[in-house]
Amino acid sequence: MTFERLTPETLSELRQKSASNFDDQVNFLQSLVSFDSGTGNVEGNKKVIEVIFKALDQMPEGLVFSTQIESAPDVGDHLIVRLGDPKASRKFLALAHLDTVFAPGQAALHPFGRQGDKFSGLGVADCKGGVVVSLFGAKLASQMGLFPKDTELTLLYTSDEETGSLTAKPIYERESICADLAFVFEPARGINGIITDRKGCAFGTIEVTGRQAHGLSAYQSGADANLTLAKAIDRLCQNNDANLGRFFNFGLIFGGCHADIVSDHAKADFFVNFHDLQELDLISAAVRALETTDFGAGCTIATTLTTSFPPLNSTPASLEAYEKVKQIGIILGLELPRQSSPGSSDGCFLSSYGVPVLDALGPYMYDIHTTSEMVGCESIREKTLLFSCILACLDEFPSRAEKKKK
Repeated sequence: MTFERLTPETLSELRQKSASNFDDQVNFLQSLVSFDSGTGNVEGNKKVIEVIFKALDQMPEGLVFSTQIESAPDVGDHLIVRLGDPKASRKFLALAHLDTVFAPGQAALHPFGRQGDKFSGLGVADCKGGVVVSLFGAKLASQMGLFPKDTELTLLYTSDEETGSLTAKPIYERESICADLAFVFEPARGINGIITDRKGCAFGTIEVTGRQAHGLSAYQSGADANLTLAKAIDRLCQNNDANLGRFFNFGLIFGGCHADIVSDHAKADFFVNFHDLQELDLISAAVRALETTDFGAGCTIATTLTTSFPPLNSTPASLEAYEKVKQIGIILGLELPRQSSPGSSDGCFLSSYGVPVLDALGPYMYDIHTTSEMVGCESIREKTLLFSCILACLDEFPSRAEKKKK
């Protein structure tokens, strides 16, 4: 690993230029999180994309050669930005999602701000910070004349990751064809490492049908769907395993219609993660077993389980790419340990299509998916500098064609 382009002089200039771009990055990030953009918030999604187009107008001349909008009904727009050489023989992908988990009105209640060495705001880390790092990393490499020749970098900014990427998945499948490597700009965690492995994730429901009765004088003649659902949830959660990092997390739970009426209907949804298909089979069996378990209330139970994200498993190609990124980090004075995550990302799809994936290249996160979400200020600059150096050295990363020859 020579990385001849990363001379001390070049690195010094990169750091200076990165510092001069930082205020623009912060302003860009603030604009991105100023709107509600939960999955399905079509108007908010359009506003976010408008902000990105304004940033694209400030990119170095000749770097952006095409932009494309793909709309999904009731979800929003997916933005595809192609940089570099339109006739390139080598293709790389960079992913970051535009949607958040927050409801309408929340962005105004929790505006962008700075708290010491952290920026706060809804989606500031997951995943608007990743948009900022990926776009400005490419900008910095181009400003320094380091963007590689004969290379296309496709930025995929999609809008339904938080609900399983149902409409973005076909885009990933199409763009994976001939892609050499995918960089995913989900936020960094732990000790700011690079994720090469993630668990898969499945979405499920438990639906209970009971029988109404007066809640006091005739309780025993009813069949309490709420009580049965509570027992079913408890039974399923007995399969949680902290050592394996497997957890059933229940979200929306509802049932009944009045406190004085025995509930005849109750329903809950849940997410559960898994390492491989064998573990998924065990989970599926545990879910189906609820349908034939007698919880003593005379109710019937129906369940569903659908895979949302496949697992992301490291491969020889992704590990080889990781080692190169790790060495670039050492040159920059950054420790980038290899990590795994119990959560899923869109990188899982790319991996399932045969593309080597490096994940968590975004800035450092704090308390994501809460209204206290924050991102490390300095990590924005660090990860932008890192990505610009990765781009400068892409010629030293093996192509899929070379892998096939071997």
